[in-house]
Amino acid sequence: MLLRLLVFIRAAAFAVLFALTTSILASSCSGEDSHKGVLERLRNAPEFSVDGLAKIKTADGNYLCYIPIKAGQAEAFLKDMRKKTAGSNWCPVLLSNMRILEQAAAEIDSAKSTADVLNSAKSLDLDKWYALREKQGHLKEMSNQTSFRRVAPISCLSVIGFDPSVVSREEFLEDMSRAPVALMGGSSTDSKTGITTVVPTQQITGGPELSEHEKLKIVDDSIREAQEQRKKDDDKDIVVCFVPVQQSWQIPAFFRNEYLCQRVPTEVQVAVLKSWRDKYGAELSAFSFNAFDIQLPKAPPVKDLKLLSKHLVLFCPNYPGGPRNNWPDFEKLLSGSTVWQLGWLE
Repeated sequence: MLLRLLVFIRAAAFAVLFALTTSILASSCSGEDSHKGVLERLRNAPEFSVDGLAKIKTADGNYLCYIPIKAGQAEAFLKDMRKKTAGSNWCPVLLSNMRILEQAAAEIDSAKSTADVLNSAKSLDLDKWYALREKQGHLKEMSNQTSFRRVAPISCLSVIGFDPSVVSREEFLEDMSRAPVALMGGSSTDSKTGITTVVPTQQITGGPELSEHEKLKIVDDSIREAQEQRKKDDDKDIVVCFVPVQQSWQIPAFFRNEYLCQRVPTEVQVAVLKSWRDKYGAELSAFSFNAFDIQLPKAPPVKDLKLLSKHLVLFCPNYPGGPRNNWPDFEKLLSGSTVWQLGWLE
């Protein structure tokens, strides 16, 4: 009798566990289907509406709307939403995960409003601010020495992942033949010049000590791994956040992030982004506590590169998306790039 009771209890427990698991899985699938439905409605609707979007309350009593999306779909969706939201009081921006969204919403500085920051930005003298930054020594680490090496342009948003097509098989082989190359963290960085190209994570050394067959194998394996990594990147979940402002350059004024404000005042962030929007059509496409991804419809004209590179370094001294201490190579990077990856990493 006791044995039967134990068997019955165990069977009941398994039944409950199975039911719970099935319920969780069904809920997860249902949530994913729901997100797909909302994304489809947003794509097909003639006008933008926040109906059906999830909402999160911010520290200053406002709301943000958001929806998860696969990284591989995010860039095209963002472009579409920019058109749909034009003229409304909502502007889309990408965030790498929900944790960043939740923390950004919770840490908004309530001492100033979005309108206060935008008004301060209007009266800001950017030339005077750039001159002050230069006087403070923010250009001291830059040199005029060139490496005469190829610099891979940046055209992919960092929030989505790296683009393995940036570096061709032939270019990768050429890089390996010229100098020792350290591969790390999804990028290939020349240890002497600091120039970065895009490859998957591993450690190798180029140069004459490797045979041609060994070099070819490393290159082909790296390109294959890069393509596989890109597929994984495309399938990861990121977040499209709709911020209650009209233009992407106004987004920092809404978030009023303390970490960034300590490095560059929020009104300066807004004024600089607006100046780049007016001159180059630049949009703030991705936002984080310590980073912006700025996206341009096309690379800036050559005549602007000298002053633009100077302004970028003054705005973000440790520009992470390219050569950090070399004016000629930095200008070369900007001449072909349609994404500026800015990060305040100190």
